[in-house]
Parts: sequence; C-alpha cells; structure tokens
Amino acid sequence: MSQISLKKIVKNYGSTNIIKGIDLEINSGEFVVFVGPSGCGKSTLLRMIAGLEDISGGELTIEDQLMNKVDASERGVAMVFQSYALYPHMTVAENIGFSIKMAGKKQSEIDGAVSLAAKSLQLTPLLDRKPANLSGGQRQRVAIGRAIVKKPKVFLFDEPLSNLDAELRVDMRLEIARLHREMGATMVYVTHDQTEAMTLADKIVVLRAGNIEQVGSPIELYKKPNNTFVAGFIGSPQMNMIPAKIYSLNGEIATIELGENVLVEKRIQSGAVNVGDEVLFGIRPEHISLEKNDHVSLPMTVRDIERLGNSTCLFGNFSTYNKLKVHLSEDQELKLDSEIEVFFNGDDSHIFYRDNRISL
Repeated sequence: MSQISLKKIVKNYGSTNIIKGIDLEINSGEFVVFVGPSGCGKSTLLRMIAGLEDISGGELTIEDQLMNKVDASERGVAMVFQSYALYPHMTVAENIGFSIKMAGKKQSEIDGAVSLAAKSLQLTPLLDRKPANLSGGQRQRVAIGRAIVKKPKVFLFDEPLSNLDAELRVDMRLEIARLHREMGATMVYVTHDQTEAMTLADKIVVLRAGNIEQVGSPIELYKKPNNTFVAGFIGSPQMNMIPAKIYSLNGEIATIELGENVLVEKRIQSGAVNVGDEVLFGIRPEHISLEKNDHVSLPMTVRDIERLGNSTCLFGNFSTYNKLKVHLSEDQELKLDSEIEVFFNGDDSHIFYRDNRISL
C-alpha cells in the first residue's frame, strides 16, 4: 500500500493551463475516485500520477519518493485503460503474464502469478481462449489481471467500464470493489459516472476546469456540497435550485421565501446573509414526496412523467421555476398537466449564495 501526495501540481500544454495547482493527499489503501465533466482534467491528472504525462509544476510523491522525473515503468503503478489493449494473437494467460514475462521472470513464477490472478477474477476456465472469444466484461477482467500480476504499489483506472453495457458495469463494479477489499491496495479511479463514484469510493475528488471543487466521502458530498456545481454533479436527477430570497432572520434561523405564500425555515451561519438577499434554495428530488406529514408544501404542475417501475420521476413547474424535479419511491398514477401538491422537510434543504453559488 502506498500514499500519494500531490503538491501544487500544474499541467500546461503550451500557453494552455490544464491542471491549475492541485493539492491532494491519497492515503495508503484508499479507493479514490476522480469525477467531473469532460475536459475537467481528471484523466490528465491520472496520467501524471502514472508517468504518462510530464508534470509542468509542483511535486508528486509516492511513498515519500519524488516521482516528477521517474519513468512510468519505475513508479510501481499499474494502469487499466478504457480500451482493453489486449494482444489479439495471445491467449488470456499470455496476455495476463506478458508484462512480467518482459520483466524477465521465470516461467514458473509467471504461471503462478497468472493462476492466482485468474482465480481471483474467475478467469481460470478461459485461460486458453483468445480475446476475440471473450465478452467485453471478460476482456476487462483480463486487463485487470494484467495489472494484478505486476504487484504494483498503486492501481490506476481510467474509465475502465465505459465500454460495457449497464448490466456488465454493475458486475464489474462489484468485482473491482471486491478486489480492493481483498488486496487492500491504493486505487485511483477516473469516471464521469457519479454512480460508480458513489458506490466505489472511500473518497471522491470533484474536478472542474483543472481545479478541485470538493474532496470528501460520498455521503459528505451528497449531504454537504460546497457549491451548486458539486450539488448538481452528485445525485440523479440533479438537485432542484429554486431562486429564493431571505424573508426574515432570527439569529441563525432564516425564513426563506420560495414563492407566494411558501416560506421555509432553515438554520444558517449567523451574519451570512441579510433580509432581502437573493439565494438559491436546493432540495433533492428524492427528498420531495406526496406525503403530507412533511413540513413544507409546494404547488406543482406536472409536465412530464418518467415511470421506472419501482419509482416515478415528475418534472414540472412551481411558480416561476419550471425545472422542478420530484423522484418518488414507487409507481404513481398521475396525469400530465395535473395540479398537485408535493411536500418536503426544510432540514433536507441547502442554501447557496445566488451570485457565487457557494453553500451558506
């Protein structure tokens, strides 16, 4: 297991600044997931850890050893790519063992390492097959097996499941999580899929435009997002962001006006806002229900309905806000354009400054 430390890491391509001075600590044995939209720098940052991209500035250390100028082959890392990159003319066993064969290991050592990796990935019956005779999930397991036999200090995954269908992605998520538990290795994983991030990570790093927006456990990011970007990126459907204003203040208790005759009480930092200030009121779709025992009611006009069998998503209007989303935990017989009342608990809400979108 290995600790990774990034201090003021910068990546430039000519005059274009891609990574903008990132500080991050990855503890030994942690499963850390980089998430963010396309172009945010998550894969570039991973490739810098791997040694596949030069570091323009700052310091990268693994186990307290400076890695800025160390070749990729000498860093003790193994990378699993989005593309399986298997040799089509080799068998599964030959693909898994190729890297350690090239490192000059004896055949007996290669056979033993391949056998152990294949057993852990349930590939033993497939060792004599060629990649063309494997499913996408099996090919990805071979790519992971190729990384395992190197016994690296750090495993790096660059969107490894994006080429798989939905069912296989679930299976492979479980496989990767199991491997992490059994091996206790340090793993860094890049994805744009927040479901993968939430289910796999010990710690999530949310990136935007080469900067870190927030670092924390999945539940921390879900419950206490720093800003509207993190709040919108974690959770599906996205959090509702309703324009609102501060109606009154009583110490740390603010009364927030969402619309005509809709007032919500919320505890905020004393002195953070003034009466009349405009804010954004955040409430997750899954925290809104049809149950009247919740504290606050909203009138809603239903414009679209998605029925998912075990749940129902409603999309519609509240006052001047025409993007209201409600995620109900069961199938509901509702009609388009119907006028309904939905309810939520103010304690589940989030308040953000309107201008800079930072959490209050």
